[in-house]
Parts: sequence; C-alpha cells; structure tokens
Amino acid sequence: MTNPKDELKQDLTNIITGLAETIRQCQEAKAIREETGKGERSPLIEGILSRYIVLDTCRLFAPEDESYPTRSIPAALNYIRFHADYLKIENRETVIKRLVAYGQDPKQFEGIPDPWITQLLRKEFADRLPKPGAPESSELSRALHTLESLCDKATLNPEDRTAIESAVNALHTYARGFVETMGKGYLNTDCVSAIEE
Repeated sequence: MTNPKDELKQDLTNIITGLAETIRQCQEAKAIREETGKGERSPLIEGILSRYIVLDTCRLFAPEDESYPTRSIPAALNYIRFHADYLKIENRETVIKRLVAYGQDPKQFEGIPDPWITQLLRKEFADRLPKPGAPESSELSRALHTLESLCDKATLNPEDRTAIESAVNALHTYARGFVETMGKGYLNTDCVSAIEE
C-alpha cells in the first residue's frame, strides 16, 4: 500500500519537472533558432521555432482544464492550494528566501507550520501570475498578452522577434523562479540546473 504523502510528492514532482522540461525545451528551441539563423532556409526554420517558443511559453501560463491534465503554473498553484496540508517543506531556507524576496518578514515564520507557509507561498506566486485579458495590470500580463496575440498571427515578421524575446524572457524568469522554489523547497531537487543543461 502506498503512502498518500508519497503519492502527493510524486504528483508534485511530475508537475514541477514537467514545467522545467517545458522551459528547457523552449531554451533549446531558442538556441537552435540562433544556430540556424545563418542558413538559407533560416526564415522558415526560425519562424517554426519562434512559434514553438511562443506556444509553449503561453502553455506554461494556461488555466487549468479539468478535462485533461495541464502542465502549467496555474494548474500547479491549484494543486498546491488543495494539497498544502500534506506537502512537506524539504528545504525551508529556499522557501523562506523566496517569501522574503517577495517582501515578507523572515521572523514571522519561526514556529509556523508548513501548510501555512505553503499557502502563503502559493498566494505570493498567484498574486504575481500574469492576468489573461488584463495586459495593463503588470509587466507579466503585458508579456503574456503579447505572446497570445502573436499565437494567432499567420506569419511572424522580424519586428515580432524583439517582442517575442522580451516577453519570453520576462515570463521564463517568473517560471524559473517558481520551478526553482518548488523544486528545491518541496522536492529537495535542483530543477533549474536541468533547464540550463
């Protein structure tokens, strides 16, 4: 018989490593796009890779859908919300460090149980999540709106590349921070180094 806490940790591992893999594949696509930018077929390949980067980055921020499992940060945050009471913080220092970076006082966490800290961490990440349909609400919302508007564009032109780079960098910075905090904090695993390899 399996331990429910072990199952929850495995589910969280699958979610976080899935997010890390999506980010890694986008980074790889960016590197390939740069390499192939020198050949004669480069506009076609560059366009395909740019579209892949845009779509997968948007997918990182897609709302959870009950009809199929979603590998997205909103889905991960929802999972954490419902399972916070059972998730054990493996590396409290990493979690507290992120909360302090978000403006929390480190002294308030002395003697506080894991579920309370987990819910606060979830709330801090959720509050910073890009808001679909509200591009003026934050830099991340603007970045997501830029990419979503490019998803429907038939042909990406060179001017779009600058917008894509800026938006992807902003969104990936947030996503990497989330993956790093959850990976180190709850799984005791450095998921970010897998992205950089």
